[in-house]
Amino acid sequence: MIVHEFDYQSKGLKADLALCLGFFDGVHRAHQKLMQDTLSYGNSLGVETAIMTFSTHIGSYIANREFKALSLLDDKIRIAREMGFDHFYIIRVSEELVRMAPESFIERFLMSSRRVIVGFDYTFGAKGRGDVAMLQRWLPDKVHVVLEMDYYGKKIGSSRVRRALSKGRISLANRMLGGAYQIHGTVIKGHGRGKDLGFPTANIAYNGYFLPKHGVYHTEVVLRGKVMHSMSNIGCNPTFHNREVTLETHIFDFDDSIYGESITLRFKQYIRPEMVFDSTQALIAQMAHDEEVIKKAISQEVSNEEIR
Repeated sequence: MIVHEFDYQSKGLKADLALCLGFFDGVHRAHQKLMQDTLSYGNSLGVETAIMTFSTHIGSYIANREFKALSLLDDKIRIAREMGFDHFYIIRVSEELVRMAPESFIERFLMSSRRVIVGFDYTFGAKGRGDVAMLQRWLPDKVHVVLEMDYYGKKIGSSRVRRALSKGRISLANRMLGGAYQIHGTVIKGHGRGKDLGFPTANIAYNGYFLPKHGVYHTEVVLRGKVMHSMSNIGCNPTFHNREVTLETHIFDFDDSIYGESITLRFKQYIRPEMVFDSTQALIAQMAHDEEVIKKAISQEVSNEEIR
């Protein structure tokens, strides 16, 4: 797959593409449907396939606020490559792009495509004036619209996934995502308290990611090509009066030094909220209990798999 990065002045994309449009934050099940339909069109029409997205979240850019992503740009590129896309186009967000008329956006970037695949609520151009109806007028017989996908009667969307994660509703978020919510990062130096407490932890740099609700989680770690169970904590460690929000994971039955290594954390279950303890002994006792709860859940998962 070829990755292209360009700005609002670029002449356009490769001609005769099956082209999928969107921001794809989280790459949830509705996004996956868009991508799969694009690949199907590419196969049936005998043309190359492509995704076109933006370098950052346009709404956050306009509001001049930091955007915390469900999936970083590198995550989207990796997924597109694994799915088998031929091209991945990234438009750099700028003031000029934000002010671009939707008609100009179509003329510059979309006219040469063989098929354009979008979600039912896709908008583009200055103030979001461009929509699916405009695309269909300008590109007759070229536009394929993926209808709304719902889960239990409500739309599957990035905002709903965020709300679920912010409430610790990991199971709901994961069902909409079509897999475990995950954060990719590098293991960095922490305070070293976990080891002193008997629960050594890997402190993960989560730069740019949206963090679920503060608390303790049953997680999985992907490290050195292996998947391992772990217990993770998101929060400020109020017992020790920290201010910085950290993401730490205690990998079961693992004691190697992994500073500087890349790690993937997959969220499986919310265990409990962040708590303040009167003593380190009380904290250690609670962590031992949390670990026991998680290991029971793991045993149950294994039993269920054996029954299947």
